[in-house]
Amino acid sequence: MSDEVISILLETAKNLGIKVIETQLSDHSKSAVCGIYTRHEKQDLIFIEQNDSLDEKMFTLAHELGHHVLHRHELNNRHFRSYYWSNNEYQLEKEIDADHFAWKLLSFIYQELRNNKKKPQRIF
Repeated sequence: MSDEVISILLETAKNLGIKVIETQLSDHSKSAVCGIYTRHEKQDLIFIEQNDSLDEKMFTLAHELGHHVLHRHELNNRHFRSYYWSNNEYQLEKEIDADHFAWKLLSFIYQELRNNKKKPQRIF
């Protein structure tokens, strides 16, 4: 089922105009960066750690979609982005928001797949 879920998440990202790129983000022995949401030259981007498991990639993608839906106007503003990286309390608040979004989104997708035996219609 994880393959179906990741496929739905990738399709959702595409529908939102977000390009998803799998790449090596960090040396896991030093940092636990699993994903990044950003905007570059008018293109929304999500980077996912290529060496993570499918389940980790699935949660990370849902989490980064959360940043896009909930925080894109702030995170794509230079002032707020600077504040985000310099204020641990503010950063933690946004990360928790994105985690809650991810759990709710994944729960919705799994419930739809289980109850309807088919993938949900367009999510966003």
